[in-house]
Order: sequence, then structure tokens, then C-alpha cells
Amino acid sequence: MATQIFPTVPGASGGSSAAATFAGMFGDGADGNYTVIAGATLSPGRERHYADLTVQATGKVLPRGFRLCVSGTLTNAGELIDEPPHSDYGSGAAGFAQAQFLGVASGNGFNGRSSTGAGTAGGVPAGIASYNNSGVLSQGGNGGNANAQLGGTGGAFGSAGNARFASLVWLGRYHNGFWAGGSGGGSGAVDVSAGGNGNSGAGGAGGGIVWLAAKTINNAGGVIGARGGNGGIGSGAAPGVAGGGGGGGGGLVGILTTTPVADIGGTVSAAGGTGGAGFNGGGAGAPGTAGSVNIVVFA
Repeated sequence: MATQIFPTVPGASGGSSAAATFAGMFGDGADGNYTVIAGATLSPGRERHYADLTVQATGKVLPRGFRLCVSGTLTNAGELIDEPPHSDYGSGAAGFAQAQFLGVASGNGFNGRSSTGAGTAGGVPAGIASYNNSGVLSQGGNGGNANAQLGGTGGAFGSAGNARFASLVWLGRYHNGFWAGGSGGGSGAVDVSAGGNGNSGAGGAGGGIVWLAAKTINNAGGVIGARGGNGGIGSGAAPGVAGGGGGGGGGLVGILTTTPVADIGGTVSAAGGTGGAGFNGGGAGAPGTAGSVNIVVFA
């Protein structure tokens, strides 16, 4: 499923300028201008209110639980992300723990296996699950089967909140609680009953949250994202069979800006991770479900 984008334009029918009325949404600029140079990583450590923020190509901003405000222009040719690493073959990636004001956790992708048996279900994060803009939850994909052995299921949320991230994007939190990011993908199954060996792919971890309020955004060549991690690839030696890992579910991206959606540029995504390929006829892991991208445009 593709990432969902739900733009809103308050005050567009005339009257006083919404951009002027809501100027305070973009912070006070007290942290001044800042440039993340190529190859560098910025971990803000607290909520930041920049005047202008520039992220050069190969630079990264990892807000991890903090809101980010830019009263002037965000120029991003790098990455502004809350995304787990991709799972590496049989080694699962950890999701995010609840942290700071936004507090969004995401589900773990668990390791693959090397003996005959079913895969492991993906992790389910703490917090309140939100339906995306297609009305489904951000769940990790199932791991691939290996003959009669079944891949692990994507982490299954027990229920969802009675509101959606889209309607509470202004704050970035769920009432007096925290949203949940994507759940983890299931790991692949293995069948070595006929000999050989097999190592199933690990499940991908879920995406977290990015909350950004920037008056003007130039994201040409850049990425703003909370994508799920990719599932690992199955491997082994025939006649062993191994399934691939399921992709992690996508997270949450909330953006407040005066820049029209069509002019933001680059990649803005909460897509689910891709599933890993199976080995020797083992099934591929399924991709994770997309999370939510909600962009509010003040015109």
C-alpha cells in the first residue's frame, strides 16, 4: 500500500491570512540558524525552534521523540527520519522505545531461525494504534512460508484508538497518551527436514514518528520519513528451504507548513518496509502496511 497523504488547507476561502494567524505554530526561532553538513548527524536532544535549518546531502536529522520547529525555511537534501535499520538476513532490527514528548514506540523485528519450524510473530509496540487514511492499521507483513512451515505473522494490534493521528496532528500526541508506530514484521519459516540448511529472514521493525512545523519547506532531493524497516532475506543450502522476513509497518509523519504539498519536493513517506526474498522455493515476506502522512497547509 502506498503512503497516505492527507493535505488540509485551513482559511483558504478568504478573510485574514491563516499563515499570519498561525505563525506561532512554527516556533520562535530561538535556536537560530543551523546547518547539518554532509555526512553529519543531528540528534536534537530536546524540542528545537530553528530560524532556518539546512540539511546537506548525506546529512541526517534524527529527532527521536522531539518536535521540530522552523520559523523560516527548512532546506533538506538529506534525511529527517525516524526509521529503524533494515533487518540483515536473519538478524532482526529493534523498534523504537517510547521517548520524550511524542513518545511513539514501534514494534521489533525478531530474528530468523535455522531449524525446521514456523517463523516468529512481529513485535507490537506500546501506545495507541491509529488507522491510516485508508482505514487500516500500520501492521508488519507476514514472514514467508517454507513448505508446510508457516511464516510468522506481522505484529497484530488488539485495538485502535477512538481518534486518528490525522485529527490530532496539531499536537502529535494522543490526548493524554502516546500514539503507536508500526508493528514488526514476522520472521520467515524454515524446513530442513530433507537435509541441507536454511536461515530464514528476520522481520523488519516498525517506523516511528516525525513531527515537523516549518513555515517553508524545500525538500528537493531529501527524505522526510518514518518508514518501516525491510525484512531480511532467507538463505541456506539446498535442499533446505527458508522464507523471507516480513517488512515493518510504517509510522507517522505530521507536517505543518505554508508550502503547498506539490511544492515540498523530495520524498515524504511512512511506507511499510519491503519483504525479504525466500530461499530455494521459500516464500517471500509480505510488505508492511503504510502508516500515515498528514500535511496541514496554511494558505
